[in-house]
Amino acid sequence: MEAIYPRSRDETGPLPDQREIVDLCKRFWDLEVNNVCRANSQCVFFCDSLRDGRVVFRVNPGWDGSNHPRTIVEFVRHLADRGAPCPDIRPTTDGSPCKSVRDLVISVESFLEGKVVDRVDTLRSVGEALARVHDASEDFPIFSSEVKDARLYISDALEYCERTTFSSNAAEAVALLRAQLNNTPNRMNVRWLLCRGDVRSWNTIASPSGEVRFTDFNSAHFAPALVDVVMVRMQWLIGTVGRQLSDDEMQRFVAGYFSVRPPSEDERTALPLIFAAWYARRLCQLHRKWSPSSPNRKTWELDDRILALPHAAIRMGEAAIEGID
Repeated sequence: MEAIYPRSRDETGPLPDQREIVDLCKRFWDLEVNNVCRANSQCVFFCDSLRDGRVVFRVNPGWDGSNHPRTIVEFVRHLADRGAPCPDIRPTTDGSPCKSVRDLVISVESFLEGKVVDRVDTLRSVGEALARVHDASEDFPIFSSEVKDARLYISDALEYCERTTFSSNAAEAVALLRAQLNNTPNRMNVRWLLCRGDVRSWNTIASPSGEVRFTDFNSAHFAPALVDVVMVRMQWLIGTVGRQLSDDEMQRFVAGYFSVRPPSEDERTALPLIFAAWYARRLCQLHRKWSPSSPNRKTWELDDRILALPHAAIRMGEAAIEGID
């Protein structure tokens, strides 16, 4: 039976240990690895070779996104072939982009020199880099871009919220938000493509020369391209200082993105509404993910933010494009 993604951690076999990683690198990539160290993920390892330098060994068990892990590797290879700011995929000795080990997909990528971009002064450059990724995504054969109604995404996001709200007050807030979003143009035709899926500082590297590049595409999924844009407001600093971007910071990012991919009138109309739907869904996801005792619940004031959705969500989305030509 074909696996359904994302999968839970209980559904997958054991991850390779360092000794097995050395063996797999030799067997499939002819890499003489003399040192293995784990990166900031249990599925990503830096492998050093005296002959080949440092590479990234990536294990994709299918935990994060809705697509088969092999599709993700093919996607990253497609982006790199078109000059997008992402790692190169190193083919195996038989020319394959990846290999299956047990029920895992493993691949080897180029190592991106530089530091994590955990600041806000580079947001315009990040927006420009994301737009280049989207340009390269347009003709990915498995998920080539389409122009579709944004309301399909909005409705799906709100249905998720309605299934997962945690109190009658939260349910009322989501219902009020739906009423606001239903009072929109009949159609909002926007570009859909295989989105990056997790645009945040921890997955963004600045090279020594300042070039912005992205790693970890495991959450890539087919959605309006604007979903990648709007998520930055909440996601960019979620793993560092624990706050959302300000209006000015978000405008800086959006201006960079639109300078490379100018929006249609429908996309300008849809952006605040897509943000509101994405934001509501993300708050409900985190409320479900973080236990009542988690300090993140208090830091991010999740309960209060969900209750404030009808008043705050669309306004925050509108603020992202205020004053941007």
